[in-house]
Amino acid sequence: MAHNRKWFRLCISAAAMAIILTSFAGAAGAATALKLKVPWDREYLYWARIANYSIDGDVKDRRSEEGIGLPARSPNTAPQRFQGRNATLDLPLLSSGAQMTLTVYDITTGNEAVEIVKAPIDPKGLTLQKDDFDEVRRVRIKITADHGKPVESALVELKDIADKTKVSRVDPTTLGIAEFLDVTAGDATVTVLYGDNKKATQQITIPEERDDIIFTTEVPVAGPVATIKEPKAGEETAPSAKEKSKRSGAEWAATFLGSIVGFLILIIIVVGAVYYLKSRGVTVAGGLKKMGVQLPEYEPEEEGAPAAPAVDPNICPFCGQRKDAQGQCACTVSAQPAPSGASTGPRLIGSQGAYSASIFELTSDVTTIGREPDNSVPLPADTTVSRHHARIALENGEYVVYDAGSSNGVFVNGEKISQRALRPGDEVRIGATKFRFET
Repeated sequence: MAHNRKWFRLCISAAAMAIILTSFAGAAGAATALKLKVPWDREYLYWARIANYSIDGDVKDRRSEEGIGLPARSPNTAPQRFQGRNATLDLPLLSSGAQMTLTVYDITTGNEAVEIVKAPIDPKGLTLQKDDFDEVRRVRIKITADHGKPVESALVELKDIADKTKVSRVDPTTLGIAEFLDVTAGDATVTVLYGDNKKATQQITIPEERDDIIFTTEVPVAGPVATIKEPKAGEETAPSAKEKSKRSGAEWAATFLGSIVGFLILIIIVVGAVYYLKSRGVTVAGGLKKMGVQLPEYEPEEEGAPAAPAVDPNICPFCGQRKDAQGQCACTVSAQPAPSGASTGPRLIGSQGAYSASIFELTSDVTTIGREPDNSVPLPADTTVSRHHARIALENGEYVVYDAGSSNGVFVNGEKISQRALRPGDEVRIGATKFRFET
């Protein structure tokens, strides 16, 4: 009887221990509410990643955590949406002391805040400030060569201002674009390995505020390197050799005969029209004149008469002004005093890039510069210029250039600036175009 009572007590103790362990295990995987406050009334996404787990949910080495009630696998959460400045998030937390990475993504700007959340949850919740949204969700760097053509392959390394290093590979399917996620805004270094052990390094600036939620910039490389043709918008790719081989001989014959018949019909129509016009006494030149088309009059040159020059060598082909005795003009790229009678107003003179030798007069108190046509100085031919790149303002009798939040920055005499008073002869670089400021 005593033996039976001892056995009964052991069974009761085992059952109680099982209930306690089950309760702890259930509490470990239960969802926990987190009160969140954000600085703007916008739409957001949030997701969580449990510590010690890779991005695709594969468990890393957890042998040191065995026997403390942790589950064998805990996947990442799917992105959830909320709107407004206050929200309550449902987060799956582990046992006390465990932690997870919480990402809050601002749909409006493309920036995100990444925070570490530990258990137990602080009942006061989590408050995010404006400065917390300092990571750019998606960064694209286009590697180009040979006048802007995308390279076929490369290894691209991006080191951001927080010393985080990310690597992306370029292959023919990426069209020269290396893509990176979760990059801290600010100055960054891009290193490109390409071709036959070639290396290129360039400094870029990743802005927190930008025109597009996906930040995109271009890094050119030099030297011989394989490139690919970038398809234009709406352009269909050419059929492959396998697809061409599927075409039957009857299809090719029908296409060929159709082309021949169409060409013959066109010839018949043209010959008939010419014959009809000649029968009515109408010539091609006369018909064009009746339609209002003015044709140049041909005057035969007298035998032995010298041919007139096509262009006056004393007139500048860029601005139309007359050159001085040294053959220079007011728009000459090299720094020389302007000849008498030339324009002396404030202006930008292109010295390098797509707008070399172009002159832009600064006729108003504020001049805007960018790729869009609504700018005072539009630069649509330079793809490295932002839509609204810079502005030049007349302040207290001097001209001051400002960076208007551009992607690639504004440089004066080789130095990157946010604003700078200009002096005659200063070199201003906007994108890949250089100007000389003159007054």
